[in-house]
Amino acid sequence: MRIKIVYYLIILSVSFVFTNCNKTSGGGEVITPGSEDPYIIDAVLCTSIENNSPSGITTNFYLGERVYLWVLWANVVKDDKVISVWYDPDNFKKSEYSVVFQSNANRQISISYLDISNFATKGEWIVKLYLNNHFMRSYRFYVN
Repeated sequence: MRIKIVYYLIILSVSFVFTNCNKTSGGGEVITPGSEDPYIIDAVLCTSIENNSPSGITTNFYLGERVYLWVLWANVVKDDKVISVWYDPDNFKKSEYSVVFQSNANRQISISYLDISNFATKGEWIVKLYLNNHFMRSYRFYVN
C-alpha cells in the first residue's frame, strides 16, 4: 500500500511539473505623465483628408495611392516640431517630413503623407512619429 501511495505522489509531482512548464508570465506598470506633457489623443492612417478630418481610415494601401498620417495632439505649444519618418519593408528610410506648430492651442492636428509610387515595394511599411526629437509612436501599414 505504501508503494502505491509513493507511486501516485511521484506521478502527481511529475504531471504538475509538466503542466506548469508551458506557462508564460507577463507584467505591466502604470505611468502617470505630467499634466502639461504633450500627448496623442488620436491618430490614424487614411487615404484622404476632408475638412481637416481623416477619410478612408485603413492600414491597407495600394500602389499609386497617398498614405496620410493624421494625429490629434494635446498640450503641444508653438514651435513644437513633429517629424514622421517612413520606412519600407526592407527597413530603408524612404521619406521624412516635419511640421512645426504655429500656436499654443490646447489641441492641434498634424498631417503628414507619403506618396506610394507604382514602383514601391509591396509589404509591411512603418511610419515612426517623433515630437521634438522624442519617439512617440510607430504605425504599421501594408502596401498591396
